Amino acid sequence: MPDVATVDALRLELGDLPQLDSLSDDAPLIGIIDSGVNDHPLIEDILVGAIGVPERLGTADEWGHGTRVGGVAVFGDLRAQLANGGLARGARLCAAKVVNERGEFDDRRLVPSQMREAVATLNARFGCRLFVIALADTKRVYDGGKVGTWAATLDELARELDVVIIVSAGNRAPRGGNRIEQAVTEYPRYLTEEGNRLFEPAGAINVVTVGSISHGNGLDARLGTEIAVRPITEEGEPSPFTRIGPGVEGSIKPDFIDLGGTMVLDPLVQRLRDGRDVASAGLLTLHHRPVEQLITSGSGTSYAAPILAFKAAQILTRVPDASANLVRALLASSAAVPEAAQARLAPLGDEAIRSVCGYGQVELEHAAFSDDARVVLYAEDELAIDHFAIYELPIPQLFQSTNGRRTIKITLAFDPPVRHSRNDYAGVALV
Repeated sequence: MPDVATVDALRLELGDLPQLDSLSDDAPLIGIIDSGVNDHPLIEDILVGAIGVPERLGTADEWGHGTRVGGVAVFGDLRAQLANGGLARGARLCAAKVVNERGEFDDRRLVPSQMREAVATLNARFGCRLFVIALADTKRVYDGGKVGTWAATLDELARELDVVIIVSAGNRAPRGGNRIEQAVTEYPRYLTEEGNRLFEPAGAINVVTVGSISHGNGLDARLGTEIAVRPITEEGEPSPFTRIGPGVEGSIKPDFIDLGGTMVLDPLVQRLRDGRDVASAGLLTLHHRPVEQLITSGSGTSYAAPILAFKAAQILTRVPDASANLVRALLASSAAVPEAAQARLAPLGDEAIRSVCGYGQVELEHAAFSDDARVVLYAEDELAIDHFAIYELPIPQLFQSTNGRRTIKITLAFDPPVRHSRNDYAGVALV
């Protein structure tokens, strides 16, 4: 089914947009650590502050990546919002610019020290407790051994500051063989190749790592009529560029998957095309030069990570004092692998499903709300080393006696101390 609405969305002008909602001054705050976030008519009133790390970088987003990531963090699935005729923002923003106009890190600073300064400053200055880092060291693929110092720094910060740090799994062009058509014919086998493991810092254990699934087949009205153009995915299937786990000591990574777009094979130009030049193949978000264009699109795990941050922000709206561990637990308790992804990966085995999808896609309604047929109970506590705790669950008589399927799901989240110099990276474990 071709996407016929996306092209219209890219042409929208300010007067054509639906009514924009207002946000309270105490709405959750998401920190975008990227190339900066520019003022944009749809977010300029909720962009509470920006810094450069180092300061000489300034705060203007010349590369464009940070504004696109920030747009997804605020609106979630913007395509769905526009289709429903409304624009509801889920969080306020603050930003730390850590890369230049080419998306490159500063030569005179180590990345871990930039990350520590950026996260700590946004936390201290603005009270930010949710962070999105949709950047990666593309020269360092996690091989199952020790994580790098970037990941270790994020693990330490998540524990020290009680913050939720969300990172993208990284992207990789499909590798199915030596012919471009094998991006379609070898999908999804190439996702499980050893070279498709996570990029640094996505192996960190106290942060939330997000891989990508497709929002659809990526065809627009024009491409849908071209017989030679072939989609790779359908809705809910793993994106052909997403990277996989497992993480440290076989831990489940990525933690979650969410919408990040897809690619299509266009043999007329002999290449794979994604949301950068075929808007229907990507997620809709904000353009960093709004005077030229309000809305743009893109594909990548860089967009799946802020989608999850949008959902985490809704949890903090409901439970403002929740610890980082509680937020992570509520996300995990509401996640499930989409049926389409399960069906597509099933021939490769259960391990492939875990490595590609982690715990699955978070269902926001289940994460943040109870209803008549489902209740969420939670407890936050501290446990001494070599001790255990016993919790009593009240089970209503109706739950015990009613016919039909009933489920109790239990989720534990904790943030162990880490030490990069040790072989046993995590200092403690839950057993």
